[in-house]
Amino acid sequence: MTVSEQLARETLELTFDELPPEVVSEAKRRILDTLACAIGGFDSPPSDLIQSLVRQLGGPSEATVLGSGLRTSAMNAALVNGVMLRFTEAMDLGLMSREGRHPYGHPSEVIPSILAVGERQHSSGRDVITAIVLGYQLLNRLSDATGGGTLIMSRWGWKHEIRGGFIVPLVAGKLMGLTGRQLVNAVGISGAYTGELGILDHGAEAVTMARDLRFPYAAYKAILAVLMAERGMEGPSRIYEGHHGFGEVMCGGRIDMERLIRREEEFCIVHTCTKWYPVNGRLPAQVEVLSGLATEHDIQPDAVAHIKITTSPRVIEHCGEPESHRHPQTKETADHSAYYTAAVAIVDRELRLSLDQFTPERLQDRLLNQLADRIELVAVPEWGDSLAPAEVEITMNDGTSYTGRVEHAKGHPLNPVSGKDLEEKFRAMASRIMSSDQIANVIEAIYRLDEVDDVHELTKTLVCTGK
Repeated sequence: MTVSEQLARETLELTFDELPPEVVSEAKRRILDTLACAIGGFDSPPSDLIQSLVRQLGGPSEATVLGSGLRTSAMNAALVNGVMLRFTEAMDLGLMSREGRHPYGHPSEVIPSILAVGERQHSSGRDVITAIVLGYQLLNRLSDATGGGTLIMSRWGWKHEIRGGFIVPLVAGKLMGLTGRQLVNAVGISGAYTGELGILDHGAEAVTMARDLRFPYAAYKAILAVLMAERGMEGPSRIYEGHHGFGEVMCGGRIDMERLIRREEEFCIVHTCTKWYPVNGRLPAQVEVLSGLATEHDIQPDAVAHIKITTSPRVIEHCGEPESHRHPQTKETADHSAYYTAAVAIVDRELRLSLDQFTPERLQDRLLNQLADRIELVAVPEWGDSLAPAEVEITMNDGTSYTGRVEHAKGHPLNPVSGKDLEEKFRAMASRIMSSDQIANVIEAIYRLDEVDDVHELTKTLVCTGK
């Protein structure tokens, strides 16, 4: 059997009854966290742009655009809702174990596609939960098989969101009732036409709105591939291991095919890292220690002479290039800037989920930019590509210094968020456009998802009715 055939078999074999209660519970937590981010990005510039385009293009009334209630095709809904989610930079991080140091991208980006296709198919809450658990499992495994997602593909200039073109066809096809052969064809079609370039958020480049399309656009094309495969379109069954296939072209032949087809003994969704701050996944520790020191010692920004942040080489490579990231000019660059996020943490003594600290006006703030010029990043080579600790030393004009270290920021499995924390995150990100009563209804609908026969019972609560 080919790799695709074995993954298709695994996809068809997984049922809700195989999911332990703690896995079902975590899937609901992931939905709550993901929808918090999506609603938080509902009125963002890229979301407004794509929503306007979708209205103009039209399409069948299959699925709901979150927030607006616009009815459109499942493909379009997956695209728009995915952009909302990605804009916030507050979505979760995939890990393969509780102690995980190496993040495997953002598995929650599969959820908008699952909800959209689930609505189209009138899927039950249990089927949607099963698809989400499967999506997390396969996305993380594909990253693990390629050396941690960024370790191999990035050397060839690709982004880890390429995974969407290979995994979305499986979870979407499962919800649509495709056969094993049709799933293989869908993966072959989608995989052969996917490829997100690293320039979309390279550390030496300014990051634009196009970053927010990385996974959503791949998902859009993946759902189209599923629809074509359902109608009989064929695709290469050896898309992973074949000549000029994924393994050879995008991984330089270094993909671990045996790892890709080896099923785990546990569901990795339970090890997911939640972001408590809307920043790149390697920056929360520095945000936490800096805001804590600023609060504890009543640090005034004008009295700061120098800030030394000891971090991983990956932070400096991806978030610490002075020319492109010290004084960011776009929101997408700012939430990936070790300098800007550090300056905000000191000046505001917090980094809020409301995203109001990333407006165009705030990016030009004189005090923030002056403080960013006093920040020095120092790498510890041994920390490599990991979710490393953050060590900080703040030196004041009078020579006084304050130091601190955070090993695991809030949200990591070793410093987990509670269910109440996640509800608080939802309120923080949604209260701008949703009333407290509506927020309560959404949260209740998520917790009851495994009891409903049609996932529309959830998505209809996500249409903003005003405050």
